[in-house]
Amino acid sequence: MTTYLVQKAAIRAWVLTMARFGGDPEGSLAAAGLSYAAIAGRGTVSWEACVAFLEHSALGKTPKDIEQMGAEYTAVFPAIQALAGLLVPVGLLYRMTWEAEGLWPMFRLSSSTEGNTILFDQWVRDGAIPCPTHAHATTGLLRALSRRLGLPEAEVEVLQLDDRRALWRVRLPPQRLLYRRDGGPAEVFRWAAAGLRMGPRSSVPTSEIAGDAPSVATLASAHQLTLTEARIARHLAAGVPLAQTGKDLGLKASVVRAHLPEILGKLGTVDAPWAGRVRGVLEGAQP
Repeated sequence: MTTYLVQKAAIRAWVLTMARFGGDPEGSLAAAGLSYAAIAGRGTVSWEACVAFLEHSALGKTPKDIEQMGAEYTAVFPAIQALAGLLVPVGLLYRMTWEAEGLWPMFRLSSSTEGNTILFDQWVRDGAIPCPTHAHATTGLLRALSRRLGLPEAEVEVLQLDDRRALWRVRLPPQRLLYRRDGGPAEVFRWAAAGLRMGPRSSVPTSEIAGDAPSVATLASAHQLTLTEARIARHLAAGVPLAQTGKDLGLKASVVRAHLPEILGKLGTVDAPWAGRVRGVLEGAQP
């Protein structure tokens, strides 16, 4: 069985958040078998202990209360403070925070950008226990993260939130940068993309693909597709050839083909013209 670990710094940030809201951090730590000494310094704690700590901290609180705590978390977590200090574009700040490897290994995370809107997808990995408090706190975090750059809050719509998956649509506030992306600080962007191993950006926004297929958000939430699967399906529904779909989405042909069986399985019984077109392409592409 896989053991998932959480950075102690993430726990300490929630302790500070609890204190700001008049909570009892020591009691919640004790409920998880932890203590101030146990979360001091560098290192990790188990995901199970983290879940016990978070869920105890949420006792007597509503989801809205937890969202407010999640918003405050953006002000105390060191990694977020460091990223915001780079004065990066707001969209990049969101992607860097979301896609940074190692912070939350118990989740399978992905995102899809269309203009000033980003879809964020979070799946609980097999073998990891769910944590509703973390999901509700993430809603608040996504809403408030833009404030770290002195911008208004983002608009956040919760498309799905259950034990295994959470899906959010985030509309970013407008931003005027002090420099152009291709100007002097370009090395900051190269460092961010390389250091966080961010995937290639789509050369053709999925929102510009015409056709009768539902949006990426609807495909993901209504048919349980991942964001990558939804983007592939929407392209295929619009008649975009398989090879061109990969190029448009910045995906290798082998990666596109690896997603085909899952897409076919999830859309196999959908009675709609667009779904029929997708199935036709997928069935023809099967070895």
